[in-house]
Amino acid sequence: MLYRREFQEEAELHEEVDKFVYKFNEIRPHGSIGGLTPSEKHAGSSDYNNSSFKKRALQARQERYELNRCNTCTMCYMNCKL
Repeated sequence: MLYRREFQEEAELHEEVDKFVYKFNEIRPHGSIGGLTPSEKHAGSSDYNNSSFKKRALQARQERYELNRCNTCTMCYMNCKL
């Protein structure tokens, strides 16, 4: 079970873990490393733009909210496809 979701096939689980790792390393900005993604930090980027960080952080927060909402709703009217 991952994020309150059960997987019937091991391949499905691996796919979801791969997606999570990709988002964590490539998309999600991290406040502890100056608003960069881990990949940006690893590549040596020092470009920090506070407004960009805030925008990306807000977008990531909204995506997590929607994902959590869809994964916990038992009678969801949203018909989530996340």
